[in-house]
Amino acid sequence: MTSDAQIRAPIEYPGDSTNPLSLVPPWLCKLLLLGIFAYFAIYHIHHERKDHGGHLGDFHTFYQAGQFVVLHRDIYTAGPNSSQMYVYPPLTAVLCAPLSHLSILTAAHVWLIVNVLALLISVLLGARAMLLRMGIQNAAAPWIAALLVALLSENELRAVLTMLETDPIMLLMFTLALWYLDEKPVVSGLALAFAFNIKYLPIVALPLLLVRRRWTAAITMILGSIFFALAPALVLGWHEDLRCLRVSMGGLLRWVGISPEASGSIKVHDIGDSLSVSVTSMLGRVLRPHEVTNSQVMVVAAGVGALCLAVVQSIYRFRKLPMWRWPTARMQSQFPFRSLLAMEWAGMITIALAFSPDTNTRHLVLAVLVNALGAAVVLKSGVGSYRLVAWAGMIVILLGFIMPFGVKGSAIHQFYFYYSIPGWSLLIGYLLILWSALAAIARNGRSKSN
Repeated sequence: MTSDAQIRAPIEYPGDSTNPLSLVPPWLCKLLLLGIFAYFAIYHIHHERKDHGGHLGDFHTFYQAGQFVVLHRDIYTAGPNSSQMYVYPPLTAVLCAPLSHLSILTAAHVWLIVNVLALLISVLLGARAMLLRMGIQNAAAPWIAALLVALLSENELRAVLTMLETDPIMLLMFTLALWYLDEKPVVSGLALAFAFNIKYLPIVALPLLLVRRRWTAAITMILGSIFFALAPALVLGWHEDLRCLRVSMGGLLRWVGISPEASGSIKVHDIGDSLSVSVTSMLGRVLRPHEVTNSQVMVVAAGVGALCLAVVQSIYRFRKLPMWRWPTARMQSQFPFRSLLAMEWAGMITIALAFSPDTNTRHLVLAVLVNALGAAVVLKSGVGSYRLVAWAGMIVILLGFIMPFGVKGSAIHQFYFYYSIPGWSLLIGYLLILWSALAAIARNGRSKSN
């Protein structure tokens, strides 16, 4: 009889002679990986110093919001211009308040280093989490996978640091939530709760936690979200904190047709905003001339999402793997549920980016976890030809994200944004990676049964 420890133990990855990646020495991966992130830091510090702080992305807004916290002014009036106003929950402004005591250039350097470290930890920990859940344990594999993820995501990693946004923190929280989900679900829920009070995107994790009966993580996420929402009251005061929450959350009403003026809230981008690269935004741009409302656009987007879900269900069924009937959380450490959860976590990120009413290109850095799943599949021994499908998925994502041959202002550039090429490429790329990952798990299941 197989013990629980044997079921939970990852499969050793001794190296696959058919996989060229297995021949890459770990020391070279470490050197290249650290070199990439050192380059990120040096490159952006140079550009931040250039023109005496003229290349600080959106940090001007965060810095001023932190100043307004100290000065007890309205944080939603912070920002250098109308297109860069502060639109986040109050937690970010409060966390930026200590930086306001530094010069803006010094504060930007501190913010940059925090973001670089957040990205580095996310790449390393995300790659390792996907490897372990796919049954791969080897000293070299995490470094090979992390380097592959960094190379595939270099464009997004570099771009998000240029803007000095909060997305690296979001990625880190999603990564920590996956890493601690089984052993420390309270920590996992708190990570998602913290991220929810940076941006509201992590709400997509709650349905997954509930469907998979991860009650501890789900309840912690709900209670933690309330805690992190009210914590700024210690600095802002209860009345001002509640007002800020109403203003920030009220901005979401624009996506169902209620204007910011009517709701007295922040001005978030409209569904059909020209800079959004989600499938939902593409539908908004295409259908808007036909007098289709935002609510109707979201219904159509939900229909596209349901179609994608049907495709996923058919892949599960074809591979004879369970999609809906799962055991309790305690039993999900067994095969194949531990691996399936990794695929669904990457799928959750894909849904959040592809179907959000507002996905800016800087948000695409969250797809690091999708590439991490792809890297785990191509490193898994015994995958055979399915490895090529995973490679195809990652290449589709890479080409869709970097806008090949596009020049800003050109016709292809306009086509790229109007039809949301990144959103579609992420969706298609994830489905290809999922196909290969499920094939690997199904094959592994057959080998266990034999």
